[in-house]
Amino acid sequence: GTVSLDEIGEMPAGGQAKLLTLLENKAFRRVGGVTEFPTNVRVLAATNVDLDQSVSEGRFRPDLFFRLNIVRISIPPLRDHSDDIPILLSHFLASLNQEMKRDVRGVSPEALDLMMDCSWPGNVRQLRNAIERALILHPAVDILRPEHLGVEIHNNRRTMPTVAMAAVKLPVADLKLDDQEKDLIIKALGEARGNQSKAARLLGITRDTLRYRMRKHEL
Repeated sequence: GTVSLDEIGEMPAGGQAKLLTLLENKAFRRVGGVTEFPTNVRVLAATNVDLDQSVSEGRFRPDLFFRLNIVRISIPPLRDHSDDIPILLSHFLASLNQEMKRDVRGVSPEALDLMMDCSWPGNVRQLRNAIERALILHPAVDILRPEHLGVEIHNNRRTMPTVAMAAVKLPVADLKLDDQEKDLIIKALGEARGNQSKAARLLGITRDTLRYRMRKHEL
């Protein structure tokens, strides 16, 4: 079968030694027992810490690290694949609606923009918690709006670089944020000669966020 070890980087030294013995010998003894039982399992180990650094600092055994580090999969933070946010929103809303006996139909465009701009330091767990909190604190709404989201979502918005913002000349009248945003994206793409990754770096956002906003403005 498969054994999943979450937060392997937090395992104490004694546990690391026992796990290494298990992986090397493919056998284990029960607590207090003397008989060895053979085993053949696939091990999936996950961590949020930098194990390379933990090894160099002596907090994680190098022999266990190399034994586990056969196939390495790096999962990027949510802010680097923000195109998944609408899909995750739909999934969590469907799940929470069923769990909490609610009928929230979705989020407003403004709320979605806010979520797409959030840096999400807590990743997918923070996104789910934000939706669940909104449903608990606002039991009468059927559409989630920016005012229904927690203050940490508003405080973790990614901002444009000062240099890029200084290049925008605000008109005296008819100031529309969407128009200014579209114009700024067009200028960044022109400066980057159509290279989306470079344009995103100029704007201080991820390429996924840039692509979302390009679709939003039909660019």
